[in-house]
Amino acid sequence: MSASMSAPASPLQVGAAGLPPQSRAGGRMALAAVLLGFFTIMVDAMIVNVALPSIGRGFGSGMTGLQWVVDGYTLTFAAFLLSAGAISDRVGARQAFAGGLALFVAASAACWPAPDLGVLVAARLVQGVGAAMVLPSSLALLRETFPDPAAWTGQVAAVAALGGLTYAAIEAGADGFGAARVLIALAVAVVAAVVYLVAQARGRYPMTPLPLLRSRTMSLSVAIGFALNIGFYGMIFLLGLYLQQVHGLSALATGVAFLPMTALTSFMGSVAARLTTRFGARIPVIAGQCLMVLGLLAMVTVSAGAPVWLSVVLMVPVGAGGAMAVTALTALLLENVPAERAGVAGGVLNAARQLGGALAVAAFGALVADRAGFVSGLHTSLLIAAAAVAASVVATALLTPARRRPAPARTP
Repeated sequence: MSASMSAPASPLQVGAAGLPPQSRAGGRMALAAVLLGFFTIMVDAMIVNVALPSIGRGFGSGMTGLQWVVDGYTLTFAAFLLSAGAISDRVGARQAFAGGLALFVAASAACWPAPDLGVLVAARLVQGVGAAMVLPSSLALLRETFPDPAAWTGQVAAVAALGGLTYAAIEAGADGFGAARVLIALAVAVVAAVVYLVAQARGRYPMTPLPLLRSRTMSLSVAIGFALNIGFYGMIFLLGLYLQQVHGLSALATGVAFLPMTALTSFMGSVAARLTTRFGARIPVIAGQCLMVLGLLAMVTVSAGAPVWLSVVLMVPVGAGGAMAVTALTALLLENVPAERAGVAGGVLNAARQLGGALAVAAFGALVADRAGFVSGLHTSLLIAAAAVAASVVATALLTPARRRPAPARTP
């Protein structure tokens, strides 16, 4: 069987049919858990972006506060993905999934009656932790887990590094990079990153084995995933604000405007799986990236007076292309790393993707903070996103395809 035929596609393509008969009922339940986990995480990312202008008006918050509402969730989601898989291995996938989902639901319930922005951001931070537990444990319900315990020093350092970097990026938009608190946050991020690397190099049970990162496939996949989320989540953040602040849409109408993109995106996993089976994973990754770039560049040409339906249409290739590229990229990565490192590799890739989304919100939020120059900042942000995804096309071309296994000899 060729490597492309054996490539894992997406959790959404894994069903109970391939399980032994006695396990099919459990397989269906596991599949339902995976769908619930992914649906919960994706809906949260979408619904908060749509509600941002309403949140800002309700709490009297500026752009910096709105950036923290989005990035508070993304930050802890990205950071705790690095060790959530190991925790799932230790306590069991079912327990980790149930605990993560319960934490997420409790934090969501705390968001609704939040009396001020500080409480809302704190609840969003907790939501991110719960989501980080849901994602890997839901996958572990379907496939064999890959035990690789993490050092809890490394986890603290990872949170500090990502938190310092995100804080600096958001606050620099308001105060400039020369502000004392921005410089302190950057220093914390650098020191924490060094501590993390040392912990991974010397620790007995590293969360991220450094030899894995020295793999060209791993490092390039991380860079590609990072760029893809800059384009995708950056676009969602920007368009949610644009439709409400420039076109005056309500939060409900803005949510409806996102529906065509969301509906098509949900089918792109199966499309990517078929293309991966037929052509290998690299082709659908590049095709998805190109769709994203074209959609982002087309959005730059849209003026403030253009009809809303044009923005709705142009969101579709960005979302569909991103879903195709991420699904195939995951398959390409997993078929090129040792089986015992598959769980760690997937966690690192997802953490990089979430970090890309968080930094996109931080940087783009600063560019559109001035209401008078919102459209100009929007176009600049979209150009940056398009450039990042275009650069990832080059990185994809450098990825080494998996070696094809020799066909078994036919018996006479």
